[in-house]
Amino acid sequence: MHKQLLASLKKQKDNPFPTPPIGWMVQWFDRNRTDECSAALVTNVQGPGKLELTIFKPRHFPIHKQGVLHRSHPSHLKPSNPNTVTNGSWEYLPMQRPHKAHYELHLAQLEAREEAMLEEERNAKEAAQSRKRINQEIEEELATNAEE
Repeated sequence: MHKQLLASLKKQKDNPFPTPPIGWMVQWFDRNRTDECSAALVTNVQGPGKLELTIFKPRHFPIHKQGVLHRSHPSHLKPSNPNTVTNGSWEYLPMQRPHKAHYELHLAQLEAREEAMLEEERNAKEAAQSRKRINQEIEEELATNAEE
C-alpha cells in the first residue's frame, strides 16, 4: 500500500500545483469555461493551487470566491463537479509564467507526507523485529522451563 502511495506522491512531485502569493493577479474562469474569463486578485492561499479570489467581472461588483482550484486540478476533468460549478478555476495571466517559488508550497507538503510515510514504514519494521525478538525470547524461556 505504501508503495502505491509513494508512487502517487512521486507523480505529484513531477507536476505540482502552482500557488501564487496574496496580491497576485490571475484569470478566473467561471465553471472552468475558457470563454467566461475575468480578472481576479489573490486574497488568500488555502493550500497548494487552492486560492481565495476577488473577481472583477465587467460592470459588476467584486465577487469573492473561496476554494478556487487551479485549472490543472483533476477535479475539473468532470464538468459537473460541484467545486468547479460553484467556484470555477484560476490560471496565470497569458504572458505570465509561475515562479519557481510558486511550487514550493505543494512540494513542501508532498515532502512532509513522504517523510511521514517512510517514518511509519521504519517504525512498523522496527516493531515487527521487536515482536519477533520477544517471541524468540519467550520460546527460549518456555523451552528451558520445559526441560526443567
